[in-house]
Amino acid sequence: MKYIYIYAFFSGMIFDRTLWILFLKDRSFSLTIIGIFQTFLNLTMAILEIPSGYISDKIGPKKTLIIAHFFIIFYLLCMIIPLREVSKIVAFIFYGIGLSLASGSEQSLIYKELLIKKEESKYQKVIGMYNSIFLFSLTLAIFLGGFIQKKSWNYIYIATIVFQIISILFLLYFKKNSSVVVEKEKIDFYKSLKNLKKFLFLEKNYRYLILIIAISQGTISVLYMQAQVLFEEIGLNNQEISIVFTIISILTIFILAKSYLLSEKFSKKTVVFYTLIILLFAFILIGLKHKIIIILAIVIMHSIFAILDNNLNSILHGEILDEYRTTLVSIANAFVQTVMFTLFPIISFLGDIFPMKYLICLTGIIAIILCIILNCSFNKNNLKGGD
Repeated sequence: MKYIYIYAFFSGMIFDRTLWILFLKDRSFSLTIIGIFQTFLNLTMAILEIPSGYISDKIGPKKTLIIAHFFIIFYLLCMIIPLREVSKIVAFIFYGIGLSLASGSEQSLIYKELLIKKEESKYQKVIGMYNSIFLFSLTLAIFLGGFIQKKSWNYIYIATIVFQIISILFLLYFKKNSSVVVEKEKIDFYKSLKNLKKFLFLEKNYRYLILIIAISQGTISVLYMQAQVLFEEIGLNNQEISIVFTIISILTIFILAKSYLLSEKFSKKTVVFYTLIILLFAFILIGLKHKIIIILAIVIMHSIFAILDNNLNSILHGEILDEYRTTLVSIANAFVQTVMFTLFPIISFLGDIFPMKYLICLTGIIAIILCIILNCSFNKNNLKGGD
């Protein structure tokens, strides 16, 4: 599996991950316009969440990933080339298509590679190593990005394109899976719509749980991206911003590796409740004036969210019946993207008027309070648990 690990490293080298908003601001785009760009990206991902899985089933994960990388390269090229707003929107739509196609295809590719070798039992270990390597390379890219930007913004995107191309080359080394029959659920689009209807109107417990995931993951993802602007407002330069995000990424890697220990000592529902409380206090701290406290609050926000998200998804898989698992997980991801494409432009528009720290503080508090209320309703109506 060495090629999949090498692929994980190169595909994770995304140098603009924590700087792209600042890049567009440097190119004279307002936060409002940047919010519109992100809205089209998230809208594209929300629409394609289920169809992209179907495409991967039809043509195979390897070809799907290669196509995804080409869409992402197109986006990166458009970021370098000075284009007007409409062209940038097209670029972000292409980026959304690329991310949607890549979503889940890595896991399918790993499983098929293991199936060829008759080592399916090693899947959990391999996917864990894959995710760790990807996060490590992303952390390295975040750290280096701040220093590369000092030379030129374009170098960030050129470097990312180079690593995307290398990723494609490593994908070409993978064996063809046409001779292997993989027994897995095929995604039926019309069945997905029927399950969505059932989810919305009949399954109250699923609704509570997926709404908690959508609101928490969607909101915190948006606010984490807007932290770029917040750090700039409190006086950090691009190199310092990259260092802060690097520290956050390192902490997240460590937390993800050890988060299962909390679930072993306490129930998953207990962990979810207390992480929500800690997140509430973190967002309150962001509203304070002291720079160090604000930075610390953002670090706590993202690190604690890693624990929350891990446990919520674990509960989700425990609650969903096998026949609905693939569809409802896809629906949960689509709801996350819906929250993001709704919230991001609102925060960006208001960010041109009000200080970002107050927007992050207020939005975070409202979102977490909603999640706490939904979590109480979920626990009250559900007797099976995720303990």
